[in-house]
Amino acid sequence: MQQPHDKLFRAVFSDTREAESFLRAHLPAPLVQRLDWSTLELVETSFVDEALRESESDLLYTIQARATGESLFL
Repeated sequence: MQQPHDKLFRAVFSDTREAESFLRAHLPAPLVQRLDWSTLELVETSFVDEALRESESDLLYTIQARATGESLFL
């Protein structure tokens, strides 16, 4: 199996509940408080070049800011 850690990361953090838990624990507290976690969504796209797909992984989420409703990327 090539890059098992990438496959594990993608498998675990594709679950938005797992991603939310991780992000809440690792982002700065003031930022965590400003985000509407009920709006966290995984974006079904990839920015990894096709030639690198087996060696790199990316996950992109959108989330809204509480105060403005602005859509942000994580």
